[in-house]
Amino acid sequence: MNTWQGLALGILQGLTEFLPISSSGHLVLMRGLLGIMEAPVTFEVIVHLGTAGAVVLVLGEDLRRIWRGEGDYERHLAVFLILALLPMFLVLFISFFFSLEVLFNPFLVGFMLVLTGTVLKGTGRIKGHRDITDLSLVEILFIGFAQAVAVVPGISRSGITIGAALLCGVKPVLAARFSFLLAFPAIFGAALYELPQFFSQWGEEMNLGPLILGGLAAFAAGAVAIKVLFRIISEEKIELFAYYCWTLGIITVIVYLFQ
Repeated sequence: MNTWQGLALGILQGLTEFLPISSSGHLVLMRGLLGIMEAPVTFEVIVHLGTAGAVVLVLGEDLRRIWRGEGDYERHLAVFLILALLPMFLVLFISFFFSLEVLFNPFLVGFMLVLTGTVLKGTGRIKGHRDITDLSLVEILFIGFAQAVAVVPGISRSGITIGAALLCGVKPVLAARFSFLLAFPAIFGAALYELPQFFSQWGEEMNLGPLILGGLAAFAAGAVAIKVLFRIISEEKIELFAYYCWTLGIITVIVYLFQ
């Protein structure tokens, strides 16, 4: 991986991690376009830390209040975040016994992008009035399972978790906020999960240029993406991303079928 490839993948990771268009799906497609069959684990860890840092930059005060349990609302929200993460731990447990590499297929990515677009279109106009803390245990686990499903490339983690929260009647901006707060432990946990391989690869023909640029690009692009999505969802225009997902998904499927 050269410097420009690292920069491009870092920007892509930062933008697509939070915009509802699937970061994993775009990375699968971009790697094929750039001729990178698999990014080094060292790079994966750095860009994950970059996007986690973007959440801290934009929502650091929320994270601090939740961590300290400064009020009943924050303590309630902390419990709900933990509960919503449980389905993801189930997926991690399954990954120890079954390889998920079969999911990284361009045809499947295209199909799942179309599915993501359908979710965005179907939930984008729902005008809920509930707070996250008003939800039941079943509804919180429903949002958590939605995030777990996003392990499949092409399904947007932010898109499907926001969509699930909207289906539960949560206010759009609060749905996005909870999705981003839920993203922090998920993204940071992904980096920790890859740390053993990270240290095993460290120093093996290491090129620091792509790592540094990729991490910084993911951090900056992620912060911009979070703020942009907050504005878009407050204007009730999140369904616009559905047309993008449908277009890219259909093109990907057609190209795969006729290549």
